[in-house]
Amino acid sequence: NAVYGVQGTTTTSLTLVSTSANWRYLDTGEDAGTNWRSNSFNAAGWSNGIAELGYGEGDEATPVRSNSVSGRIITTYFRHAFNVETPEAVANLTVRLKRDDGGIVYLNGAEIFRSNLTNASVDYLTRAVLAADDGKSWFSTNAPPALLLPGTNLLAVEIHQESPTSSDVSLD
Repeated sequence: NAVYGVQGTTTTSLTLVSTSANWRYLDTGEDAGTNWRSNSFNAAGWSNGIAELGYGEGDEATPVRSNSVSGRIITTYFRHAFNVETPEAVANLTVRLKRDDGGIVYLNGAEIFRSNLTNASVDYLTRAVLAADDGKSWFSTNAPPALLLPGTNLLAVEIHQESPTSSDVSLD
């Protein structure tokens, strides 16, 4: 959600990415590197589906793959583009994440939120810290509105499993 207002007018709350948004995702178990989270990355070959995305809990609108040829997938990658006409009008920006087990959120390539993951560098085999909430809770933080661009913006999220035997994954 973004809260914005023009001087002398009433402040309005606006949802930029809904909980039923359509996301592109990579659920192959391969290392996506770091370019996948940039606005210029071409994700045309990725799958797409409506949130909640995941497997194992029965509440998913779009199921994603759980295993690759080498076993359970540790990290699944998600991208969603959205439009902001006047980013300078956004005064406050809040990011909410529903994840199982851990996640990192990027806005236009910049990391803005990390939940249930180490603060150290991560890659596609980095495991989440623990899986206590089981994907039922929303986690939120404020993000810098200055990261918003006029026109197309990109929200990118990587979800990490806590264990190679984890029975579920969730993203919303």
